[in-house]
Amino acid sequence: SGVNNFVSVGVSQMSVGNWSGIHFGYREANSLYRQSAIVFERTDLTANDAQGKIHILNGPQGGSGSATLADAKITIAENGNVGIGTTAPGAKLEVAATSATLAISYGNTVPNNPLHTNYYGGFTGIGMDSATAGVRIVGDTNTLVMDAGYYTSNVIQHANWNSLLRVMTNGNVGI
Repeated sequence: SGVNNFVSVGVSQMSVGNWSGIHFGYREANSLYRQSAIVFERTDLTANDAQGKIHILNGPQGGSGSATLADAKITIAENGNVGIGTTAPGAKLEVAATSATLAISYGNTVPNNPLHTNYYGGFTGIGMDSATAGVRIVGDTNTLVMDAGYYTSNVIQHANWNSLLRVMTNGNVGI
């Protein structure tokens, strides 16, 4: 192909809900073991114009089958929204997971996360989850809105948190 051109991968006809792309894996006399892929899924979001989503597939885990849309790990929707763990992202970046923790990290362990969201022991929060954390915003559905303080040891758990300032849902401030 020439300059400003494409190499096309696909089929001559594709209906809404169908997909095609490039599978990765090793080749045998069958189509098994193609565990990863980059695919285009036709959705026709706004009109019958072959619009669609791009998916990065990886899986299935522990099997001999080839990856399908059920194995999508990252999706780029027609409107540019990106989903990790979802094929229908509703925001510019949507991360969906089965665990209750999301971290933006500069290290490889939870205590190195400068920004951390978590659900633990009835509390939902966002803050810095490390031994030197200065602020965390948590809620327990009844009373607590914001909690500023520090951990009393290097063990990151609620029992070791020393509050210096609390703002409650009723407007009371505790120092």
